[in-house]
Amino acid sequence: MALNTLQDKLGLSSRSADLERRLDDAVAESFPASDPVSLAQPHDARELGHAPAMPLTNWLLIGGGLLAVIALIALRR
Repeated sequence: MALNTLQDKLGLSSRSADLERRLDDAVAESFPASDPVSLAQPHDARELGHAPAMPLTNWLLIGGGLLAVIALIALRR
């Protein structure tokens, strides 16, 4: 930032560099309140369309049920 100020005082900065610097400063001053990307993105998993993960208990019950079915099929012969 000090280099930009020095270049401005000496008149060495180009018009495009000056415009770019002023735009960067304006964005930095308004961040994040005017950041449309962060405002538009959903922050909740349900808003993103992600289903909540199934609890470990459910997985254990399904696994136990499958083992019981496999045991019944194996012992039936």
